[in-house]
Amino acid sequence: MTIYFTVGYPPFIHNLFSSNPKPLNPLSPIWQSCADSLLLFPLFLGPPIIVLALFEMRHRAIFEAEMRRAIGEEDLRDITKYYGVKKEGSRDDEKSDSQKQPEQRKGFWVFEYENRILGVVGIDGTKPGQPLDSIMDHLDSLKIKKDAEKKEEQQESEAESASTTATTTASSLRSRNIKSLDIPEKDSAPSLSVTPPSPSSGSAPSSYALASSPLPDGTLHLRRFTTSMSFRSADIEDDLLEFAAKSAFAKQGSNSPPPARQLVISLRPTVQTSLRKKLEQHGWTIVPKGSELEVPLSGQKLASTRESAWSKTIAAVWPLSLEPATMVLKRSDWEENQKADAAQAVSKLFGGKGVKISGQGL
Repeated sequence: MTIYFTVGYPPFIHNLFSSNPKPLNPLSPIWQSCADSLLLFPLFLGPPIIVLALFEMRHRAIFEAEMRRAIGEEDLRDITKYYGVKKEGSRDDEKSDSQKQPEQRKGFWVFEYENRILGVVGIDGTKPGQPLDSIMDHLDSLKIKKDAEKKEEQQESEAESASTTATTTASSLRSRNIKSLDIPEKDSAPSLSVTPPSPSSGSAPSSYALASSPLPDGTLHLRRFTTSMSFRSADIEDDLLEFAAKSAFAKQGSNSPPPARQLVISLRPTVQTSLRKKLEQHGWTIVPKGSELEVPLSGQKLASTRESAWSKTIAAVWPLSLEPATMVLKRSDWEENQKADAAQAVSKLFGGKGVKISGQGL
């Protein structure tokens, strides 16, 4: 097999694997040697291209599926309503909701520069930590129901045809037996049902049943956080992360909800390495698996949705882990970072000579 695949390569490559070496021609021109060297390109470029193609096929499929589902989630279907942008005449409805659940901070902000959207921040205080309903779930459920109804109709038609055939055969047999025995037809025919039982019918399982996973009191969910790749070199992620932390923890007016205790976000650490480093720089820490602070990844399929055996097998042998993780920023850590940043700024202002900062609210 090795000889077969190396027969077309230059002699110095073929002779490494073959027991029948090719003779070397020292008088061959230079251009011939260069042309022979070009045959080695598929040997070195082929495996990396195959690996890149495999990564592209798997990661792109996951990305597109999660993107379609995330766009159809209920918070992005109506941003104004979900993230609490108040409208006239909507206070009564909000009061009824606030009686069931304490009001928490929430909001949706868009960072624009010269009519270009550079970043998005969405803090969820309505359903923090809960998977959101998506249009894709409804479409999948509708498809399941249609398939179930089609299968049920097919089973009913097959049952009706089988019932008709069995009834005709039974009537024919009864008539022949009655004539041979000279018995009146009304006394000889026992009551016999040859109709098979109707197939079991049931509603298709709903693929978008939401399983609530409430977070501890005072926890907000940074559900949406996106920045433009072309402007990340300008450290816009630092600015938006600082803005999100201030929106969750900083003291505001008397009519605003109280500050949160902690802020959580879900991401894929092995893939989103740059975002993870930025979060760690701002005091975020990874939550251990099974913690009460775990939140679902935006756009990810719900736990009730079944995965195929093929998908599970690929995920088990895939060299790059795509498992999501949750990171948390506590208000106490954020306040300590604020004090340290303020002290460093004052130290730079005065040249770092004997500067000491004390007190609260810095």
